[in-house]
Amino acid sequence: MAYSSASNGNVAQMGWLSTAGNSATSITFVVAVGFGATQADAIAAVSSTVGEDISVQQGVYDNAWHDYDAGLSDQGGTADDQYYS
Repeated sequence: MAYSSASNGNVAQMGWLSTAGNSATSITFVVAVGFGATQADAIAAVSSTVGEDISVQQGVYDNAWHDYDAGLSDQGGTADDQYYS
């Protein structure tokens, strides 16, 4: 089913990764989710990152998150770990 919005609701994404016939003891994969104002925008967003080195992308994301986190208020010294979660 396809919907144009999730007013007052949540969006969930599900998938299936078949490992049938594979005798490996572990499997590594990357899940990429793209967001955009339109389906085409979302596909373009995810397509542009799929071909990139995931470790580089992770570093860029981590650095941006740490920069954002460093700018958060400590609520006058009362903020705890749950506040930052």
